[in-house]
Amino acid sequence: MKQARNDGTDEVTGNSEDDVMAEQPFELHNRSSHSRHHEKQKLLDSNVNRRTRTMRVVAFGVLILSAAAVCSIVYHYIRSSEKQHFEETFDSQAARILELFHQSVDARLQAIDSLSTAITTFAAASGSTFPNVTIPSFEMLGCNSRILTGSVYIMFALLVTDQDRAGWEAYAEQKQGQFFETSSLDIAQRQRQDVSLGHNKTPAIPTDINIDNYDITSQFQFVPSIHRTNPDGTENLLEPQGTGPYLPIWQVSPVLPSPGILKLNMLAYTFLKGSLETLLATQHAVIEEASELKDPNKQSDFNEGTAESVEVFLGIGQFRHDKEEYRGDPISPFHYPVFDNFGEDRKVVGVVATVIYWRLHFSTALSDEVKGITCVIENTLNQTFSFELAQNDVVYVGKRDTHESKYDGMVFEADIADYINATKSAATRSYTSVELDRAFSNYKIRVYPTSDMEDEFLTYNPILFSGAILIVFIFTSAVFIIYDCMVERRQRVVVDKAVKSGAVVSSLFPESVQARLYQEHDAQNQTKSQQGKTNLFTKAKFDGFHTMSKANSDVGGGGDGRDSSKALKGAPIADKFENTSILFADLVGFIQWSSSRKAEDVFHLLEQMYGAFDRLVYPMEFIAKAEDVFHLLEQVYGAFDRLARDMNVFKVETIGDCYLAATGLPNPQPKHAVIMCQFASGCLKLIEPTLRNLMDDLGPETMDLGLRVGIHSGEVTAGVLRGEKSRFQVFGDTVNTASRMESSSVRNRIQCSQSVADELILLHHAHWLEARKGMVSLKGKGEMQTYFVNVHDNAPSSHRTDETVDSGVSAEE
Repeated sequence: MKQARNDGTDEVTGNSEDDVMAEQPFELHNRSSHSRHHEKQKLLDSNVNRRTRTMRVVAFGVLILSAAAVCSIVYHYIRSSEKQHFEETFDSQAARILELFHQSVDARLQAIDSLSTAITTFAAASGSTFPNVTIPSFEMLGCNSRILTGSVYIMFALLVTDQDRAGWEAYAEQKQGQFFETSSLDIAQRQRQDVSLGHNKTPAIPTDINIDNYDITSQFQFVPSIHRTNPDGTENLLEPQGTGPYLPIWQVSPVLPSPGILKLNMLAYTFLKGSLETLLATQHAVIEEASELKDPNKQSDFNEGTAESVEVFLGIGQFRHDKEEYRGDPISPFHYPVFDNFGEDRKVVGVVATVIYWRLHFSTALSDEVKGITCVIENTLNQTFSFELAQNDVVYVGKRDTHESKYDGMVFEADIADYINATKSAATRSYTSVELDRAFSNYKIRVYPTSDMEDEFLTYNPILFSGAILIVFIFTSAVFIIYDCMVERRQRVVVDKAVKSGAVVSSLFPESVQARLYQEHDAQNQTKSQQGKTNLFTKAKFDGFHTMSKANSDVGGGGDGRDSSKALKGAPIADKFENTSILFADLVGFIQWSSSRKAEDVFHLLEQMYGAFDRLVYPMEFIAKAEDVFHLLEQVYGAFDRLARDMNVFKVETIGDCYLAATGLPNPQPKHAVIMCQFASGCLKLIEPTLRNLMDDLGPETMDLGLRVGIHSGEVTAGVLRGEKSRFQVFGDTVNTASRMESSSVRNRIQCSQSVADELILLHHAHWLEARKGMVSLKGKGEMQTYFVNVHDNAPSSHRTDETVDSGVSAEE
């Protein structure tokens, strides 16, 4: 059994399984078209928004990554090009420095060898016996050798033994007058050369400095014996007898105006003794350890006497017009042997002594392209010192390796002895050439770039170009963001309209019909693709829906004055439904009541009862106070629509104050008649409370209204009648008969036809039927047996199909 609920639905309390299935709330079977559309739209919007946001993030991320990648590639490409140019330039310059260095060393050896050969040749030719040998015109030979070797000075020292000492000292005393003659000739040659070279004045010989701790102006006298200088500067110390051998200096170029340098024993100096003894033992040329190393920050390392000597030689030699103050930087003595003959049994009888002034040596490699190159010199005597070549100057930077460790991988290096030995050949060596000793000392040179040099090549171009590209990407991103915001704003407008239009379409058409309309619209859009299909999918749907939903719209066109035949293009959208129930419900007394009410009140009442969701109303003419009429319609229609939605009853339309609904379509419902009767009963239960709620606003006359309902079951044809003002329509005799059922019914009663009664009886609801007394005459149908439907919970045996009630109204009325 079941009991009636206040909301017009039935609550199952106990009945057959079929009854339970018939009576349970219909929203559990299917959701309404409106709910389904709303959920679908929300799902669609959510998916579209999520995908749009994802694509926006992806696009922006790709743009950022592209900007970063392009900027990085451009930066590294330009920077790599600059570094490559820097490395190539350094490689070229370093190779050139080493090549010039090797050439200089080779030229020095050959020039000194030539002077040594000339001394031996003169002795042999003149019949002189060493050590009693004096080379004529030594100032000329020495000048040539100095220029070829780039040396500050050249000295010739003889090897004197203890046995030869007395004889040689006597010989030297006889030849000492030649010193002044040679000095005068040397001065005359310098003056003549300066005139020929366009120099107006020859630099004077300095007379205000000390040379080797004795005054140059007070020492214009010869020391009678082989000697050494006294460190305290008081006097010259004679070498004791029996301490030989000795290597007294005998001839010098350029010639100093002081004879005190003659007979100065070179072997008496500790810093020269090791190399000279090696030369005498091996007959090899020897490079001595570097002397007079002066750290720029440590003045105590400066040997004043030797520095002054170098300063004088610089002032009177080939560098006199480019004279610079001696900077105390490294000088390495270089000694070359002089032999008594050219045979295999030759013996060393003297030494040609010069110095390698490293700063002057590296100056040959200077050019405008050489900027910031570090040259590190090291030898096997644990000495290391560094120079920096910077365009037109060679700067001594300290007695240490000062190169930057980050350039370790770019080093160019060479070994002097290895080079000399590797390049010796008949084309490069004379008969008299000797080996360069590497056992006593060997020099290596390493060349490195510096940060200053690299900075000349590393510009701001990578940053500038990368920055320019970044600015372009930022501008592009800004345009993209602005464009995206505009598109998003437009999309929101389009989607909002589409949602509203979709809601209207959902209220006008069943879901299945909507899908077919969408398909037809898409097919039409495909045929117009050549005209430009640029609209978004949602907007395209909206345009179609909007056309169908407007009062003057048209599904296929025609509302804009075009050929109406085009509006009917496509297959008809219509279906036949075999088992349906059609309901007509009409407000009794509505016409008289509405004639004195506002239209808004009338529609308010109807919408409350018939259609809260249906906001598309059509103009109606009323006698007075249209607002009241609309208000009434809204209230009544709204209540009926909510009930229809809950019970899965399809509302077809409202015609004036008449409410048309159907079951069994658009989806088949086996119990369509039962559902419709329950819906009609629910409407009757809603009418009184709805009118009572409106009584305060619309007046007590509102309670005079009633509801008359008619139901008929049968076959109908339903579909979209396209053209102007397209809507979902139902057609057929079943609709007409249902209308007759309503018009012949009585106030606040539900009248149904025999077909409805048969369906109810079949589904065990005969107790709902109350046969009307006599036959009812229906216009166009003749006389028919009809029934009043009373949906209640009485036992089936208590129904009264044989009882009749006089309607009091004919079908014609």
